[in-house]
Amino acid sequence: MLDFLAAYFMDEGWSLKKLHRLILLSNTYQQSSDDEGHYAQIDPDNRLVWKMNRQRLDFEEMRDSLLALAGKLDLSEGGHAVDIVGESFSPRRTIYGFVERQNLPKCFAHSTLPARTRPVRSGFATTVPQQALFS
Repeated sequence: MLDFLAAYFMDEGWSLKKLHRLILLSNTYQQSSDDEGHYAQIDPDNRLVWKMNRQRLDFEEMRDSLLALAGKLDLSEGGHAVDIVGESFSPRRTIYGFVERQNLPKCFAHSTLPARTRPVRSGFATTVPQQALFS
């Protein structure tokens, strides 16, 4: 698959736009995560990749998705960090949210954010029920 995509990329004049279009319009990319009875009987573990496996959303993805569904997501780029959890609620994308390392807001309590007091590459993977609602 990678060889095919690399060849297509070169054949189309190194156009990222055309490569993105090919990938995003493919049947594989557009797969649903819904079960289909016939395939579920043949391959219950989805080893043949007949559906997209469900994945958890991180806090940022979840918050931005909820704001987008409500039609309130502010997509403006750049600028200073904003308070995304306080009284002066901001509809800016979560990536622009101010996070004070020593005093994390309660909404991050069940998230798998890395410890803010020391440098860490990523958060810990957990499967507790509370985290499923926040990450």
